[in-house]
Amino acid sequence: MRWLRELRSTTRETLVTVGWATVLGCFFFGLGVVSERTTFAPYNSASIWLPSGLALAVLVRVERRHWGILLVAIFLAELAKVLVLGGALPLALAWAAANCLRALLGAALLCAWAGRPVRLQYVREVAGLILFGGLLGPLVSATLGAASMMLWLEGAAPFSTEWRAWFLADSLGTLLLTPLLLTWWPLPREFARPRCLAELVLVLGAVAAVCHFVLGGSMRWAFPYLPFPLLIWAAFWLGPAGTAAAVAALAGFTLGETVAGRGPFSGEPVSLEAQLLATQAYLVVMGLSASAFAALVAERRATARTHRFLADVGVLLAESLDARRTLSIIAERVVPHVATGFAAWVAQEDGRLVQVAGTGVGPEHHSVLAARLVPPLQPWVDPSGRIILVPMSGREKPVGALVLVSEERLRPLRARERCLAEELARRCALAVENARLFDRSQQAVHARDEFIAIAAHELRTPLTALHLQLGTLMRSLSQRPVVESVRRKLQLAIKQVTRLSHLVDSLLDVGRIHSGRLELAREEVRLDELARTTAERFREQLERAGCPLLLRLEDDVTGEWDRLRIEQVLTNLLSNAVKFGAGRPIEVEVSRAGDRALLSVRDHGVGMDAQALARVFGRFEQAVSPREYGGLGLGLYLAQEIVEAHGGRVHAASRPGEGATFTVELPALPEEAPSHGGPGFSEQAAEGLGPSGAPP
Repeated sequence: MRWLRELRSTTRETLVTVGWATVLGCFFFGLGVVSERTTFAPYNSASIWLPSGLALAVLVRVERRHWGILLVAIFLAELAKVLVLGGALPLALAWAAANCLRALLGAALLCAWAGRPVRLQYVREVAGLILFGGLLGPLVSATLGAASMMLWLEGAAPFSTEWRAWFLADSLGTLLLTPLLLTWWPLPREFARPRCLAELVLVLGAVAAVCHFVLGGSMRWAFPYLPFPLLIWAAFWLGPAGTAAAVAALAGFTLGETVAGRGPFSGEPVSLEAQLLATQAYLVVMGLSASAFAALVAERRATARTHRFLADVGVLLAESLDARRTLSIIAERVVPHVATGFAAWVAQEDGRLVQVAGTGVGPEHHSVLAARLVPPLQPWVDPSGRIILVPMSGREKPVGALVLVSEERLRPLRARERCLAEELARRCALAVENARLFDRSQQAVHARDEFIAIAAHELRTPLTALHLQLGTLMRSLSQRPVVESVRRKLQLAIKQVTRLSHLVDSLLDVGRIHSGRLELAREEVRLDELARTTAERFREQLERAGCPLLLRLEDDVTGEWDRLRIEQVLTNLLSNAVKFGAGRPIEVEVSRAGDRALLSVRDHGVGMDAQALARVFGRFEQAVSPREYGGLGLGLYLAQEIVEAHGGRVHAASRPGEGATFTVELPALPEEAPSHGGPGFSEQAAEGLGPSGAPP
């Protein structure tokens, strides 16, 4: 019974439209009667024709499919008004047709020029109202109306006089009443706040007081434009709605005082025609100036809000690489400030669109969007202007889509919101692509780490066997005479196998750290003894590099650490010092600072600049050219991870050409009370080791 439901819906909508058309006709008739009271005898046209503003505002606000029945209501209301006031039927028909043509022409041109809805919040809208509603529309109605007076109205003034009076009356009614209706229908949200409402009452009261001072009493000749600063105040603080209310109040007082023969625009020796023109010109200048200024201020503020919104969105998109979470936060920012509904879809690898964020978008919207959310995605706007779909275009293809929804019948989305949606889609598309690239890079890094871990594990087994075989062969050769060159080559092979084993162990440690499987076997360790033992193992390497090793080891610096891991840290630091400071002294110092144990290694080699120092602890990072010094760039990375796993930290200080100092801070055990003179430096630690192992 779908056709029956559609018939009921159509009938209900038609009845509602007829009801609103009847209300419009009644108001049109009433405003026409009121406007007739502003007629300056002997002219036949009112000084202000308020129905012209009502008709234009209603047609601009409602949908085009309702225009026909509303124009019929306007025609019948004007026909009845003329007949009731004693006009001839041909004259009534001509005037009714003139009113309909004026409203139809002005509304069609204004909507085509400024888009919908028209709220007079932008200079383009005010310009369209002036051009089409205040000039072109009245041009047609004045011509037809003045011509009908010449044909069917006895005692009419000359055509030019009647035409001018009709034109100015229609124009003034449009420019004064239309802004009031467009800005106050529906009720502006800001005036629901007591503060804004109080400011509006204050402005209207000030306008009334100034108008009474200017237009009445003994000061009728002075300062006719004195109310203008109040209109500027309304434009700054109350926006287009407050400005329209203030202009309407000004027009009401001005017309009332002028018709009563008071104010600067009435009285002898000024002619009636001059009084009429002066009054209309005054109101037009004041109203248009204030409306244009209010629209300019509102447009600047709207632009500023848009820029702030996009800036906030940019910060949100930069803070996170989780597209789903970020788009959900953006949805909270969009609704309700920009639209009443927001939704985002992201394209999957197989091309399917999956909704990742949404608020205010119901099943009825999904049914409309279902046919649009399929490749290839194209921008789309619902004919009613309440749904906007914008693709999120990536570098090669769309990566998703954004949808804005407005459920407010009188506030459909307009061109500015569409531009905002397009800019928002561009930024979200960039964020989605960055998130995907980051995910792919993480997958690549994970795959690399997995490969390194597997490769290192596979290499360790044959290296261990090779090291054992070489050790066995070395012991066998030591028991019999052999050529010395063979012995040296065998020793070199053992060293290279040992070095390769250390590299494989480093790669395995990287895998353990990355997967969180680095385990520590804590025990009580004396840091001075560990430093002395490690330095002894480096004796031969120091001799080859020509680096005197100077030790300053404070006694009894102990802590609960993994001995092998802390030894690995010192080994890596000493290896770097020997590599980059060959031929120059190396200093190792162990000391205590409160509850922290300090281990520092200083060389006097090539050093580093600030840029290299900032990344030297990174994985696979090197401060110098790897072609010149070799290595994988893992030593300092492993040292930092091991120290931080112990609850400590490591930092470096260096300058180019002045060497580098690496300091390790570890949590130490409480210092025991000294039994003789307190802790100090041992003799061996103080005397240092030279290149030959003897004191220098």
